[in-house]
Amino acid sequence: MTLYELNQANYAQLPTMDKAALANSRGYIIDFLDREKSKYYLLLNNDLHYYTLFTFKGGYNPGAMTKEILDIVSELGEVKSIETNSNGALEFWIVTEDGCNMYPLFNYERGVIEID
Repeated sequence: MTLYELNQANYAQLPTMDKAALANSRGYIIDFLDREKSKYYLLLNNDLHYYTLFTFKGGYNPGAMTKEILDIVSELGEVKSIETNSNGALEFWIVTEDGCNMYPLFNYERGVIEID
């Protein structure tokens, strides 16, 4: 059993974050956005081929971005945990019909090439 498989089993047993817990995590996500200061953020799960790119269209607005991130992760399934990993990315542990999986959110600015 890999460490990821062990984490999947353990996070699946945590209680689902309710609306109050998700609302309390807003400051945590805003802190991440402030620390990373990127135009682009990627939420992904390679195993499930899930990729969502977030960008600021009208300028830096961490409150609006946080709301959108929480809306998206809540639509994916039952959010079990939101935490920072050793690389500075946010980890969203979410239970879907495919089981409990981790969806990291990280600065993706180097992954987008803008040409004038």
